[in-house]
Amino acid sequence: MKRLLFVLLVIVLLIAGYFIGRSLKADAVYKEASQLFEEEKYEEALDRYDRVLRIKTKNVEAFFNRGKVRALLTDHAGATEDFSRALELSPDLNEAFFQRGVSLLELRNFEKAIEDFDIAVEAGIFPAPSFTNRGRARAGLQNYEESVSDFNQAILADSTYAMAYFYRGISRANLGDLSGAVKDYNKASSLQEDIEELYALRGESRGSLEDFIGAIQDYDRIIERGEGTADLFRQRGIFKFQIKDFDGARKDLEIALEEIKDDYELYFFLGSAKASKGDLRGALADFSRSIQLNPNRSMSFYNRGLAKLQLSDFPGSIADFNQAIRLDSENTMAWYLRGTSRALRNEIDLAIRDYDRVIQLDPSMPEAWFNRGVAKANDNQFAEAIEDYTRAIELRTKYRDAHYTRAVAYINLNKFMEGCQDLKEALKLGHPQAQEMLNIYCENYKD
Repeated sequence: MKRLLFVLLVIVLLIAGYFIGRSLKADAVYKEASQLFEEEKYEEALDRYDRVLRIKTKNVEAFFNRGKVRALLTDHAGATEDFSRALELSPDLNEAFFQRGVSLLELRNFEKAIEDFDIAVEAGIFPAPSFTNRGRARAGLQNYEESVSDFNQAILADSTYAMAYFYRGISRANLGDLSGAVKDYNKASSLQEDIEELYALRGESRGSLEDFIGAIQDYDRIIERGEGTADLFRQRGIFKFQIKDFDGARKDLEIALEEIKDDYELYFFLGSAKASKGDLRGALADFSRSIQLNPNRSMSFYNRGLAKLQLSDFPGSIADFNQAIRLDSENTMAWYLRGTSRALRNEIDLAIRDYDRVIQLDPSMPEAWFNRGVAKANDNQFAEAIEDYTRAIELRTKYRDAHYTRAVAYINLNKFMEGCQDLKEALKLGHPQAQEMLNIYCENYKD
């Protein structure tokens, strides 16, 4: 009997020693894992936490820390499982709610993330990040006003927390408050310069506010870091066009074109940049490609028509202005330039009709009155032409050409005094032919 008891005691001691040994080994491996985590050697740390959990299957700290490692390795599904397991073993581990919320946020499970951040906020865990991440989740559900409230709370908790300003800027932009968004981006960048996407988003908001120079500066910063994408070059090129940096616009848009082949707006602005620098043939090719990609845009036909007009292809310009007007019957400049094209083809009646429509759409446009006056004068309608010239002069003081052409119309009606008065005014304004006309008609004119 004593021998049997001795054998049992030995077995018990051996088993106890085995488990004690495993426990000590697990503790050593856990310590090693923690050291690797601190050294940011996450793959190796993950391996060590796996070993710990094969030995100690209910080790809360190991599940929690492995979850953090998995999150850092962007395995958010695995991280969520580990944080959930840690919470099953220790329901009061409030930081696990925060960490699981972050991973759920990355997995775009916004409703569940909000539930976790609710608990973290209530428990006072990382107040500024908790409010900020709950705001992000609400923004993910397009509840932008609620998200702004959360970001406000985050800023109250820590006015130096850059990410709260950054994400509030995004929500404000989505609410249409672009000025507020830019202010938040400015504050965020003053607190933390390396926030990913900040300069792209601020550049976008600045561009929408027509602060094109500010937008270009933001895009410059990204491109100088070697992070310029085709879309970024495209947008910077468009903004450069807006500030009349046509060479810069063309360069950027051509870089974008190396990757983006089917963007009608890119070809439209590239053609516009070329046309602005006198490359009309190149512009025509780009406008044609833009129209091929999107045949329903009035301005593409308008710009191609303008290029054709400058190349004296009047039938071609008229055809394009026809399409521009078909797509947008209130495109005032398309009516105006079609009238100009028709006048240059001596289609006087048709030109006058187009100018009539321009004046109907925009009666404050002096050029429309002036050009209709010219068309009427060419049709020997001098009295009517004088009325149009007079209106043009009323709309634009010191309108040199209108004074000169009105003078010609008066002289054709034998109204020399009025004509000579206009010629004197045209001469004063620098018209090159006014002196010659004065010499011919105004030496001894009679009333």
